[in-house]
Formats: sequence, structure tokens, C-alpha cells
Amino acid sequence: VDTSARFYTTLIETINANGQHFEGMTFDEGDIKEAQDNNRTIRMNTEYWGRYDAEKGYVYVLPYFLKALAKKEEVDLGLFYNYCIENGLMQKTKEGGKATTYRSRVLLGANGLNKSVKGWKIKLPAVHK
Repeated sequence: VDTSARFYTTLIETINANGQHFEGMTFDEGDIKEAQDNNRTIRMNTEYWGRYDAEKGYVYVLPYFLKALAKKEEVDLGLFYNYCIENGLMQKTKEGGKATTYRSRVLLGANGLNKSVKGWKIKLPAVHK
């Protein structure tokens, strides 16, 4: 099995085992809507690694987390990126980059609004949708 394919499996397993670090796994849409309706913010009491979007079939993973996991697993992140592109697990951004900007619903920016975050948008396996 290819190193990048193994890393993809490790990444998905790590996400599943650490849902508390991903927006969309710890809090459901009802929790988020209730907080927004009452002008409150949901606080994550843990390090933020990204956003899980099962409805659309993607997970947004912050680059620093991917780099740390790749280092731990001794995987070349550039080769993993190419593997994802070649296998339809990821798309280049319009600018040709790796990270897609999305709005977090649990992180606030300095202006008090939902923070814009950049993360790798990686397709979830079919079983997660």
C-alpha cells in the first residue's frame, strides 16, 4: 500500500478518534444555531484542528495539524497533496493553492464575527457521508 494512501487512512482515523478538535463533530447544527440565535459563542475547550462537514462529504484540516501528523508519521506532505489531487480527494483552490478559506462557526475573529480559517479541504470516505 502506498505511503500516501496509508496516511490518508491514518488521517481519517485520527479525525474520528479526536472529534473534540473538529467543529461539526463535537457540536451539531442545533447547538450552533441556538448559540447564534442567542448571540452567544460556542467555546471549544480544546485545540482547534479543523471543520468536519459530513453533509458535504469533506473535512477541512488546518495546515499546522497536517504538518505535525505528517512529521509524526514520517510522510512527505507534498507527495500526500499530489496523491489527494490525483485520486480526487482534494481540489486545488482557484489560485492553485492547497488551503481553502472557510468561516468557522465556533471561532471568533478580533471583530467578534466568525473567523475566516484556511484549511485543506479533503474528501471523506463514502462511509462518512
